[in-house]
Amino acid sequence: MFDVSLQALRRILNSLCTWSWTRQLPVPKEPFLRLDDGWPGDADAGRRWLDGKVTCGGQEIDLPACPWSLANCDQSTLDYLNSFSWLRDLRELGGEAARLKARQWLQQWLDNPRTTDDEDSIVVAERLAHWIGHYSFFCDSADADFQQEFFAQIARDGLLVRRALARGEVSARPLVVCKGALWSSLFLAGTLDNPQDFSRRLATAYGASLHPDGGAKDRRADSAARHLIDLIDIRQAMRAAGIQVGGDVERLIEACAGGLRLLRHGDGGLALFNGALLHLDADIDNMLTISEAKSRTPVSLPETGYFRLLNGRSLVLVDGGFTALEGGHTAPLAFEMSDGRQRLVVNCGAAPWERKWQQPLRATAAHSTLVIDESNAVGVSHTQALETCQVVAGRDVEDRNQLFEGEHDGYVPRYGMVHRRRLFLDASGADLRGEDTLIYNGGPTRRGRDFAIRFHLHPRVSASLVQNRTEVLLRLSSGSGWRFRASSGDIALHESVYFGDGRHVRSQQIVVMGSLDSAIENAEIQLKWAFQREG
Repeated sequence: MFDVSLQALRRILNSLCTWSWTRQLPVPKEPFLRLDDGWPGDADAGRRWLDGKVTCGGQEIDLPACPWSLANCDQSTLDYLNSFSWLRDLRELGGEAARLKARQWLQQWLDNPRTTDDEDSIVVAERLAHWIGHYSFFCDSADADFQQEFFAQIARDGLLVRRALARGEVSARPLVVCKGALWSSLFLAGTLDNPQDFSRRLATAYGASLHPDGGAKDRRADSAARHLIDLIDIRQAMRAAGIQVGGDVERLIEACAGGLRLLRHGDGGLALFNGALLHLDADIDNMLTISEAKSRTPVSLPETGYFRLLNGRSLVLVDGGFTALEGGHTAPLAFEMSDGRQRLVVNCGAAPWERKWQQPLRATAAHSTLVIDESNAVGVSHTQALETCQVVAGRDVEDRNQLFEGEHDGYVPRYGMVHRRRLFLDASGADLRGEDTLIYNGGPTRRGRDFAIRFHLHPRVSASLVQNRTEVLLRLSSGSGWRFRASSGDIALHESVYFGDGRHVRSQQIVVMGSLDSAIENAEIQLKWAFQREG
C-alpha cells in the first residue's frame, strides 16, 4: 500500500513540474530582466545584409525586400534566417540603418509568424536567445505596440521550448533548448517557476551533449564550441537573475574549454575530425576568455577519444575513439599535424551545404589513415549511421619523446584485419615517425588485395616526389620544409580536396600503397614512415 502511494506521489510531483513548464509565460509591458548577447558579429556580413545579400553555406544569396519570401532555398538556409543569428552582424555594424532594418525584418516576420508545433526546437530556442540578446540594439526604442507584439511572440516561442523540455525531448543540442527556456522565462517573468526541476532537466541535457572530459558526444570540436557557448550563456543568465550556478555548470565549462584547447592547431582553428569545421582562431580565443576557464590544455580526452602530442613547433592530434552516430565519419586512428601556425597533414573536412560531397567526405579515404581496398573501415547502415567498431588507444611520454598507440577492429568482420598505429614525436618536434601494422586473424572473410596509407596535405603545402619517387619533399607557405619517407610500399602524389570551412579547395595527398599478400601469409604486415623537418 505504501509503495503504491509513493508512486502516486511521484506522479503528482512530476505532473506539477511538467505543468510549471507548459503554462503560458506572461506578456509584460517591458522586460523583467535584460540579457545582452555578448558574442561578436561580423560587420562586413552586416553591411552585406543591408545591401540585400546574405552568405549561407558558402554561397551568396540575393535577398528580396522581405527575406521571408525567399523561394527555393534549402532547409539550412531557412533555419539560418529563422534563427535570427544574423542580428549579431547587424549589431556589429551598428548605426540607425542597421537598427531599423533589423526592426523592419522582424516586423515582417511577426506579420506572418513561422513558428509551428513542428518547428525544430533548436531553431526556436536560438531565435529566442537572439531576440532577447539583441533587444537593446533594435527593439528598446521601438513603439509600445511593436514591443507588445514582440513580447507576445517570445511568450509563444518560450512555451514551445518549455513544452519540449517537459516532454523530455533530446534534440541534437538540448543545451540550447534549455537556454531558450531559461532566457525567455527570465526576460518575461524575471524568475523560473521551478529552479530545482530546471536544474534536473539541465543535468539531462549535459549528459546528452558532453562527455565528462568536456568533449562533445558526436566527437566534433565545433559541436563542443557550440555547447560551450550555450553553457556560458546559461551561466550568464543565472548570474544575472541571482540563481545559484551549480558546480556542474562550472565544471563542464572548464572541461569543455580544455577540450577545445586540445583540439586547436597552431593557427588557432579546430581540427577537422568527424565532420567538424575549423572555426576562426579569434572566435575560439574570445570563447575561451569569456569561459573564465583556468585549466591547462589536457593531453587527452579519454572518454571522447582524442590525443595530443606536442614538442617544439610540431603538434600532432590523433583520433583514438569512435562513435556510431548518424553522420559520423569512418576514420579511426586518423591524425592531423601542424608546424607552428601552418597545418601540414589534415583530414578533408566536411561539406554540410554540398550534398554530393557529404558521403565521400565521411569515408575513410578522406582522412589521414589506412584504408583497405578503398573500403570504409566501418560499414554504414541503411539509416546512414555507422556500424560498431572497437578502438583502443593510449598516450605516453618517454625521455620527452611523445608516443601514441592505438588499434581498431573495423576491418575484422570483412577482412579479418586489425589495424594498429604507433606514432612517435621526438623531443625536438623535428621527427614524426609512424608505424602502421595490419594483423590478420584468419577469420572467415573476403581476401583483401591491397592497402593504402593516406596523408592529406593542407592546400598551402606544396609537394614533389624526389629521390627516384622514394621520398616527398614538402614546402610550407611559412617557408618550412619537411621530407616524407616510407620503409616500403609505393609512394605517389594524388589530388585531394579540402573543406576546412565547408568550401571546396583543391589540395594534394601522399599515398603509400602495398599488397596484403604477406599479411595473409605471415599473419601481419608492417609499414614505417616518417615526416622529418629539413634544415
